[in-house]
Amino acid sequence: MKNILLCTVLLSCSLCIFAQGKTSTTDLSTIEGKAERMVNYLHKHLELNEKQLMEMYKIQLQAQQQYQEIQIIKQTDQELYAKKQQSLLIDTDTRIEQVLDENQIAVYKEFVRQKRGEERVNERLKKSGKKSEN
Repeated sequence: MKNILLCTVLLSCSLCIFAQGKTSTTDLSTIEGKAERMVNYLHKHLELNEKQLMEMYKIQLQAQQQYQEIQIIKQTDQELYAKKQQSLLIDTDTRIEQVLDENQIAVYKEFVRQKRGEERVNERLKKSGKKSEN
């Protein structure tokens, strides 16, 4: 269950990063641009070496391609979409951790924990806003 939450946070983080990229020259309308943007973000926080950068780009590119493929399911079967999304997030997270060294993994996990806390706060705010409207 923790892995599912962790992976959900990672995907949310990547989507937030894409949304914040207004000053970037990276074209976020392509999967390559999205993958590059995420790799740049991870590089900034984790200080990746060249080999890690190349591997991370492959991981992110594949994740973006798979994410794009499951978008079709989102409209027809929400439950299946959620399962596939969780599976994709777990796979991506596992592959990312395999590329990182021990120190980078610790930083990465802390970053994910912080994002998960922010997500919980946002969810609570949404729920409280809905309750006050009713």
